[in-house]
Amino acid sequence: CVCLQVIRLELVRLDMDWSVNCSKDRLSIYDGDDAGAPLITRLCGHKNAMVLSLYYEQFSMTFGS
Repeated sequence: CVCLQVIRLELVRLDMDWSVNCSKDRLSIYDGDDAGAPLITRLCGHKNAMVLSLYYEQFSMTFGS
């Protein structure tokens, strides 16, 4: 049996500069322990509440500007 843990990441509000390809302010989430791992998603701009369900053994987040 391969049992996966689900991590529920709830963002109440995201309020960053918007740019094409999130080249300015951005929150990047990776499938691994550092930014060298495959990218799961990159978020930028203005967003209200959102929930991300991550089905990965480990993940990391970085903020870039």
